[in-house]
Amino acid sequence: FDMIILCIDDSYDRYSKFARMAAEKGLVAVIGYGPEFINFYLNNCRNQIVGICLDHDMPGYNGRKVAQNDLSEFNIPVVITSSNPLGANAIKDILDEYAVPCTKMKPVNALEWQRRALEWFEEQT
Repeated sequence: FDMIILCIDDSYDRYSKFARMAAEKGLVAVIGYGPEFINFYLNNCRNQIVGICLDHDMPGYNGRKVAQNDLSEFNIPVVITSSNPLGANAIKDILDEYAVPCTKMKPVNALEWQRRALEWFEEQT
């Protein structure tokens, strides 16, 4: 099985280059959001997930809920990709409380944050 980076975000276009960059490193970027998507991957592919990219603002769901309800029990490294500073800080506070390795990377310069995110995931293993 391939190793996965789970990208929990409703902005699929944010990850088009990221998915190609991940593939060059032998990783599969899986992009989606919502409870069913998250639960499917965490329940069925947990051992393959090497990292998670997490946004805050998503329709009907936000990264704060994901961090609290879904990610707090796993020790999977998380890159917080929200451009909402309050949301990103709230996610970081939750993950820090549960000692989940995490870092914030504002998705401004696409190639820069994507390259840094992949490097950061590699450092966590």
